[in-house]
Amino acid sequence: MKKYNAFFVLGFMLLSCVKEYPLKPSGKMQPLPVFHMFLQPDSLIAAQYSHAADITDKILDEDAASIEIYKNNISLGTMTAMGKGIYNLVANKFSPRDSYWIKSKDMLNVFSVRGTIPSKIQIASVDTITNIVAGIGPAFNFELKFTDSAADNNTYRLWVKRHYFEYVYNKDGQKIDSLFKTESLSIFGSDLSFLQNNFNNYTSKEILFTDATFNGTLKKLKFYTTQYLYLNSLGRTTKLEIILENMDVNMFNYYNTRNAHLWQQQSISQLPGFILGNIPGGYGLVGGFTISKRIIGFE
Repeated sequence: MKKYNAFFVLGFMLLSCVKEYPLKPSGKMQPLPVFHMFLQPDSLIAAQYSHAADITDKILDEDAASIEIYKNNISLGTMTAMGKGIYNLVANKFSPRDSYWIKSKDMLNVFSVRGTIPSKIQIASVDTITNIVAGIGPAFNFELKFTDSAADNNTYRLWVKRHYFEYVYNKDGQKIDSLFKTESLSIFGSDLSFLQNNFNNYTSKEILFTDATFNGTLKKLKFYTTQYLYLNSLGRTTKLEIILENMDVNMFNYYNTRNAHLWQQQSISQLPGFILGNIPGGYGLVGGFTISKRIIGFE
């Protein structure tokens, strides 16, 4: 995804009202790398690579790059181009706390990124109950307990995915079919984890927080959704999937600024801001995370 300095763009527009400056044919910007790689333990190592230059130009897939992967400073090999900018590596997969080093080179750009996969995270339990929330009314409440390493400065992402059947009716109001769908639920809470990060104001579909408010190795987080989850004339929920990630700080900053950027794009009073990445001289992100899931069945 390409990012622009909104104030620079606005300033340029104001200047253009005074005097037009012809663009020199040789003044076009060299295409910059757009690279994304999300490293999860015990998962396929994959990346997406393209180039972007001018706002009017197409994003071009890069299929001729040399991308070498190192784990704990030992080379795992060079990734294989699969077409349309997709690269894979079938190799010994990463584990929590492994270091990674990504070295990439093509005809236009050379860059490298280093980092470390975070410690393993584990959801210990999820308790649910329908309670009355002040000013809201009946709400489906969660109490989540999880464990990870207290020795690290951890950053987290939490969201809840709903799996459900949506009923289809004919013109006479008769139920004739159903469609299986998934959606991310809006979640809310009054714990400090919801309040300590200002970027949580930009979305209710996930919460980003740090371990700054927790002590020890057992953490507990309370939150709720106001969406009606039980059987009704519109459909029925089959299960909820609670998903918790322990991310490195680069991914945490990426998701924070991404949520703000998406919100600003939808507001007529806001100019879109930067999405923070870690690709030197380019755009995108290389990041590591560990994940834990818990299923709540409704069948």
